[in-house]
Amino acid sequence: MKIDIFTIYVFLLCLACAFGMVWAIVWRAYAHVAGVSAWAASSLCLACAGAFLVAHGLSGDEDVSLAARICITFGLCLFWVGARRFTGQSAAWPMVAAIVAADLVFALATQGRAVAQSIGFSVSGAVVFGLVIQTLLPHVATSPAARLSVLSLAVAILGEGLRAVIVVMFAMDVLPETLSRPIGLFAVICMSFGIVTCHFGFILAVMERVRFELSTLVVVDELTGLASRRHFLSQLGIELGRAQRTGRAFCLLVVDVDAFKAINDAHGHAAGDLCLRRFGEIASTRLRRRDVVARLGGDEFGIILPETRLDEAMRVAEDLRLAVRESPALYKEQEIVLAVSIGVTEWDPLRASTIEDLVGDADRALYWAKESGRDRVAFFPGPMQPVTE
Repeated sequence: MKIDIFTIYVFLLCLACAFGMVWAIVWRAYAHVAGVSAWAASSLCLACAGAFLVAHGLSGDEDVSLAARICITFGLCLFWVGARRFTGQSAAWPMVAAIVAADLVFALATQGRAVAQSIGFSVSGAVVFGLVIQTLLPHVATSPAARLSVLSLAVAILGEGLRAVIVVMFAMDVLPETLSRPIGLFAVICMSFGIVTCHFGFILAVMERVRFELSTLVVVDELTGLASRRHFLSQLGIELGRAQRTGRAFCLLVVDVDAFKAINDAHGHAAGDLCLRRFGEIASTRLRRRDVVARLGGDEFGIILPETRLDEAMRVAEDLRLAVRESPALYKEQEIVLAVSIGVTEWDPLRASTIEDLVGDADRALYWAKESGRDRVAFFPGPMQPVTE
């Protein structure tokens, strides 16, 4: 079976259309992911280029070939735009316009000179591939999708370079047609493989991003940015297991914002949300990096203090209570003074053997602090009085 350039053009047209449909579905499902719209538009441009190439193969019209070239260049530039948007950078439209304009001017200036046009086309493609690689390189260490895309585009650059070399050698009669044709086809295959594999890399990148967003929803409280209840209980279970293995104690704090309903009634729910975020900010700055602070629900928070004895945990709780009192929330130029009640408990292998036991003890201490007048720290098991006032 003989495979010629025209056959490859038809294959690329079908492939571009297929990817166009895939990206249309991805865009419809994940339009919120930055870069997806640019990658979908890139597939559309490449599909148009494939149609122009097939038309050129049938008619031999050079204007159609020029249209195909510009569509390819712009489509590849959209590849780069998508990568920049996906990685949190600007689209760099002036650079895209400069690349497309330079390629168009060069193509018009070299009309009728096939060798020069072919070299210019290879250079423009390699430049864009290089820009995409440059954009993705900082993410190679952490993203399999970035590694796949960079590797595939390196293969595409190899194809572009090989294609340019073959054209020059053939024009200089250094390489016979019997060798230049199969090598040229191999170069086209390299470029096609690189672009197709890069598409898969970008689709994988979208899946990575969506998976990360879903996992973030599970472990992070949307309102405060603190850990979620589910993540907190998971970490509490891990810490409990570690304590049971090593015998090293840890403490659990349960915190409740005092008079939170009154704040909501007096200032509105927006002010209440602000107060919750304010507490999260204060707690995050007062705790160690290894400590875990989470919003358990409503106006209740939980704090895990690994490898901490009760006396130290009480100091931490008291420091946090005073910091909250001295750091009001500012809502519409009005200060809202906050106060918290905190219940503290220490892991005891003879008493608290489960997560439910620990949380129950901390809740009893919190109840103690609130029943004794609020804005207090209490611990359980302990005296029937709050420790601080």
